Amino acid sequence: MNHANVPHKTHWSRHAVFWDSFGSPLRPHREDVGHVVSHVLRETPLPVLLLMGVTPEYARTAWPQGTRMTAVDRCPEMIRSVWPADHVPTTFRVTQAEWTALPLANHAVDAVIGDGITTVLPRWEEIDTVLSEVHRVLRPGGLALMRLFVKPVDSESPDQLLKSLLCGPTLGFHSFKLRLLMALQPSLSAGVAPRDAYRWWKDLEATHPEALVRHAWTQDQRHTISFYEASPDRYWFPTEAELTRSFVKYFTVKEVIYSSYESADRCPLFVLHRKN
Repeated sequence: MNHANVPHKTHWSRHAVFWDSFGSPLRPHREDVGHVVSHVLRETPLPVLLLMGVTPEYARTAWPQGTRMTAVDRCPEMIRSVWPADHVPTTFRVTQAEWTALPLANHAVDAVIGDGITTVLPRWEEIDTVLSEVHRVLRPGGLALMRLFVKPVDSESPDQLLKSLLCGPTLGFHSFKLRLLMALQPSLSAGVAPRDAYRWWKDLEATHPEALVRHAWTQDQRHTISFYEASPDRYWFPTEAELTRSFVKYFTVKEVIYSSYESADRCPLFVLHRKN
């Protein structure tokens, strides 16, 4: 997930420092990486890639020697702390820039890889500009592979989530955070403020401490939700249908791949072909 002009209190600077405390579904699983690599190499054996964000799982995987990658992220702390500079080829580079103005020439890349990028836009209305930029930098016929967070059509309410925490199967903490954020979003146009998730969590700690014990969440995992406390950011969780409507102007949806790990049903991989 991404993020020059990050607000001073944005939680991404803290996420960067504690990146190793996060896991799937908030970070891509090896299943996702395998799908991405196989689709890219099926199209071109020696690709030129754009990575939107600095997701290390995609940078550090076993790309063919000679592969070129440009990673673009707006958050300097994410670049400093998360980009695996010492573990990638010299043909890989990272640059700080906005996704609405990608620092690449027209038709410069064979494939674009993104992870959770539609959720972390400053405003949902920017999605068309971002997709237009992705279309611009892709070569004709190029591929965009986007693992994106989608809200179920029949999404659970906060009360339903609470009932599940108390009586349902045990849940990983990062799956819990994702479900909580989605449950708190009233509509796509409104989005959801992460600080509201923090407040809900503090109420849970005070009123149902048994839930924390039941799910055996570690202190390091639980600490990550504190980063939301004073964040001014908003997140956006569209449904799969809402995302598809956003894509249609620039891309053909070739395939939607659902992996098998916990909450993978909420973060499918969209395989998009550039419309010429």
